[in-house]
Amino acid sequence: MNTSVVSVGIDVSKAKLDVACMHQDRTMMHQVFGNDVKGIRSLRSFLKQQRTAAAVPCTLESTGAYHLLVALSLSEAGYRVNCVNPIITKKYMKATVRDAKTDKIDARRIAELGYNEPNLQRFTGTREDIAAKSILSALAQLETLRQQMTSHIEHAKDMRRTLGVVIECKAATKSLEYIEKQITAHRARLCELAPQEARILASHVRGVSLEQASVLMVALRDKTFVDRDQLVAFVGLDVRTRQSGQWTGRQAISKRGNGYLRKVLFQIGWGLMINNEEYQSLYQAMRARGKNYKTCIIALARKFLRFLFAFYWKRTIVFETSPVSISVATVRGVRLQQNLPAVLAPVKAKPFGCLQKPRLRPRAAA
Repeated sequence: MNTSVVSVGIDVSKAKLDVACMHQDRTMMHQVFGNDVKGIRSLRSFLKQQRTAAAVPCTLESTGAYHLLVALSLSEAGYRVNCVNPIITKKYMKATVRDAKTDKIDARRIAELGYNEPNLQRFTGTREDIAAKSILSALAQLETLRQQMTSHIEHAKDMRRTLGVVIECKAATKSLEYIEKQITAHRARLCELAPQEARILASHVRGVSLEQASVLMVALRDKTFVDRDQLVAFVGLDVRTRQSGQWTGRQAISKRGNGYLRKVLFQIGWGLMINNEEYQSLYQAMRARGKNYKTCIIALARKFLRFLFAFYWKRTIVFETSPVSISVATVRGVRLQQNLPAVLAPVKAKPFGCLQKPRLRPRAAA
């Protein structure tokens, strides 16, 4: 006799959902549903018939856009939905002795993973979050396409100027104009959908624009990081070390994760180098030691990420509303100048609601 459900595993594909319900006695019940509104409605009825409690983990893989409908529907119904990286499930499945693979087997193993790992990443997205991330993905693709189209048009002009070869580019030029308009529209919409913290960063940190802050916050706000180094590694700006015995290889950044996010962070590093005095000092000091230009900009981007971790995840940096005159000082490595927007020392966290200039609250003496 089957007992209560302790874990649900869902293998997601474009057309269907393979669902495995694990009971307390480790028996499995397998069902297949369509990956559409009607099929997910049937899935919710099935879980209700199985008396699946809201606290029971419903685990599925992050599979592009195919998992979003079921994850969002189950989450809105009150179920605990865990959305895991396919790399994790792949490694978990490789640990089994038998190398069999079907959708049914995958659903069973995902259910086992959800039962054995209680601290998996929980799906907390809303429809607005999904819209913002979709716009961000489209923006990244459009900017890549714009770069390719621009290069093509410039190449055609060079061929005509140097060799007299005529390549017709009227359609490409017209397409490039439409791409520019779409990029502008996406950026404006992304700024509207970004959380309040993006506006605060753009208002108080010199060298960071609202568009750049919006990209970062939309991409990272639903993530959980234990420390600042984990955040740096997530975006691929951590230094990869190769060493064996007395041999030490060349160090380089790992470049893991979202490439568009690294591009925006590089732009942020450049803006901080130009407009933020504290970051300028760090840049000049590194250049004086003979560091490469790109290495210095990446170091500034990493420094900003550490600040972002303290601001958004740790909540140890806040911005207050009443501006006061302050003398030049340094707090946590960030220079504060009279009546200029500045980064504050850690104080008791307060609600973010105002975009006025911050007021410095001195740290207590050690």
